Amino acid sequence: MNILLKHKDDSFDMFQEFKALMKNQIGKIIKVCRSDNGGEYTSNEFFDFCKKARIKKETIVPYNIE
Repeated sequence: MNILLKHKDDSFDMFQEFKALMKNQIGKIIKVCRSDNGGEYTSNEFFDFCKKARIKKETIVPYNIE
């Protein structure tokens, strides 16, 4: 599933909608959220939401080619 955003500021709202969609329509829960440590994923609001929802936050190294 691809979701296009006009602004990075929309990331948190879309993540919340995506989480609800996964649970309601597919019956799955998000266990891990991996990001490149971009600013849209490092806000206190995002961390608090993930902590409350028991979603593990993982940071990857961007442009890591093996």
